[in-house]
Amino acid sequence: MLQKFTSLSMKPFLKKVPISSAINCCSYSVFKSLQRTPRKLLETNLANFYSRHLSYLSEEYFSSYSNAFFRRCFPKSSSGFRASRLFCNQIVNRCKIDDRIKSHPFTSDVGNSSVKKLNNVKLFHLKSRGLIQLAGTDTSSFLQGLITNDMEQFQTDNKRTMYAMILNVQGRILYDIFIYALPNQSSAFFLECDTSIINDVTKLLKRYKIRKKVSIENTEDKFQVWASFSPPLALSNLLSSEKNSKVEICEPDPRIQDFGSRLILPHDTSCVSDPEEEYHIRRYEMGIAEGTSDLPPGSCFPLESNLVFLNGVSFQKGCYIGQELTARTHHRGVIRKRLMPIFFQSEPGEIMKDKPIVDSTGKSIGKFRGNIGKHGLALLQLKPVLQIQDGYFDLDNHKVKAKIPAWWPNLNI
Repeated sequence: MLQKFTSLSMKPFLKKVPISSAINCCSYSVFKSLQRTPRKLLETNLANFYSRHLSYLSEEYFSSYSNAFFRRCFPKSSSGFRASRLFCNQIVNRCKIDDRIKSHPFTSDVGNSSVKKLNNVKLFHLKSRGLIQLAGTDTSSFLQGLITNDMEQFQTDNKRTMYAMILNVQGRILYDIFIYALPNQSSAFFLECDTSIINDVTKLLKRYKIRKKVSIENTEDKFQVWASFSPPLALSNLLSSEKNSKVEICEPDPRIQDFGSRLILPHDTSCVSDPEEEYHIRRYEMGIAEGTSDLPPGSCFPLESNLVFLNGVSFQKGCYIGQELTARTHHRGVIRKRLMPIFFQSEPGEIMKDKPIVDSTGKSIGKFRGNIGKHGLALLQLKPVLQIQDGYFDLDNHKVKAKIPAWWPNLNI
């Protein structure tokens, strides 16, 4: 029972109750099993439990609550209380220096900055992304007819952020975008896109606006897009505690789980960014395309770019531009090419976009899309990749290996 419990995430608790209450509640459940659990098993599971959730809290915050639950489980004067509290402290101290903490995906080192140390949280200012603000009574219905995802989810599912694409009439990708619901405003949204095409997106929106009651404003000079691989609750609490670091929006990345958070901060924020390149390398490692560099406008199909896997399309909503081909392709059930991560055997030089990738027989199996260092993206046929999972392909005299990302569902080829 304990092993099952400690394998669960605290996320359901964190969404509903304060962190302190969640810890007390979880810890109480753990120690209800104390008397009927072997000490070795208990020690192992407690170590896993604390090492997994220490990253949600500052060390001081964690320490102040680490023993509070004992008062609920044991009489304060009992030997069980004293022995168990000592035992718990040993586990907590061990976890703080355990290698699992150092390599935890939600913890990392931060260099010197003008902001206080944010519990080893890395923040990336995405200078390549900009924001457009849309507001007005017709905003939701206006976007509903343009984007691949369903705007009604902001009302029915209480969504706060959404990933989607804008297609052309041939069903090819024009722009990949994020939509954010503005806090305390029912008909106002931020639209995030590449800064290089923000004027093009604004013109497109105004062209389709016609007589709808929607205001469209470029807010690049007011707000910035940031990202982090830490959970949003920890980020929001930490950033909000910093002077001049007001958090406008802090939400989980809507594309896939465990890809951290997306933030919108004022333009004059005091936060100091880690290198943006680190964010893009992580993207490439995961096989996630973003922006016009990875998704050239008018050249890519959304389903080959994993739009379904990235929670960016709804097949239950009404019509939108480019819907017909997208829906027909989806219902056929077969996608033979997909964007996927590639890894270079050695550091490559500059490689031209769309350079062919060939197998050992010289047959082309896909096209190169982009890279940073040894990590990159390519549009590849699935069958050759699955047939040679541990082999290398050739790209402009460089050896590259392709892999199926772990977050993909089972494929129907």
